[in-house]
Amino acid sequence: MPAMPEFPALAPKPNRVRGYVKDWTGKPLAGAAIGIRASYFAGQYSGAQGTTDAKGYYEFVVPKGSAHFYNAGYQIEWGDGVAAVSFHPADGKLDSFTTVDGAVENFVMLPYGITSRENLQQSSHLPSTFYGGAIFFNWYSAEANNDSAPPFAVREGSMFELTLTPEGKMLDGTAGRTIVIRKTLGMSSSFRIHNIPLGRYRISVKADGKPLKIKDNKSYEPMFGMTPVEAVGEASLLFVPSAAKASMVGPAFGSWNWVSLNVSTP
Repeated sequence: MPAMPEFPALAPKPNRVRGYVKDWTGKPLAGAAIGIRASYFAGQYSGAQGTTDAKGYYEFVVPKGSAHFYNAGYQIEWGDGVAAVSFHPADGKLDSFTTVDGAVENFVMLPYGITSRENLQQSSHLPSTFYGGAIFFNWYSAEANNDSAPPFAVREGSMFELTLTPEGKMLDGTAGRTIVIRKTLGMSSSFRIHNIPLGRYRISVKADGKPLKIKDNKSYEPMFGMTPVEAVGEASLLFVPSAAKASMVGPAFGSWNWVSLNVSTP
């Protein structure tokens, strides 16, 4: 997890919710969307929405009853489009509260990290558990000595090597770093990689030192993912956002879908 920035001390105000929103460097985020939903009578919900000012501060009146945060997001420029990024509670938890007492909650936008230890334990296979990007690989698997396997099959026991090299600046404005992941393949025909720091990457995939063919299945929005859609050895990769509107993402929730890639022997 990145280190959390510091926040000014605030006391709760009755019938109001307030706090600050910053990025991981401590920069205030203006225009962030914060939403509260409250239940007071017979399970019926009402809600209220606010946005942060130039100092990253928000404060608004909330409906009467027992309340919780249902929205905490920020829209960023992403490739040729936009992406809505979820916020992490700076204290690591989101408790419901009685609106008569009010509440204070500070949020941080992270380029990677886990949404909570509980989510990591229970749902480590889901991209929504992480703030970083996600890739899902699948292939046709064949035993090493299977002479009747199709030529595009990837053999059991192959040394799979993935290299992700940053293209341009990362989301945090830094040059980033190259990530290399190696895995000896068994008969399982898929695996996932999560929590990759956000940015655009040059992706290279090999088996036993030889380039593999990569194909983006384009399971989600086609303007994101891999370019070109098919390549041998290398391509450009941009993670796929799960939402575009800041008002549509919940707090402590990973905002990225898998980039779903099929690999095969060319």
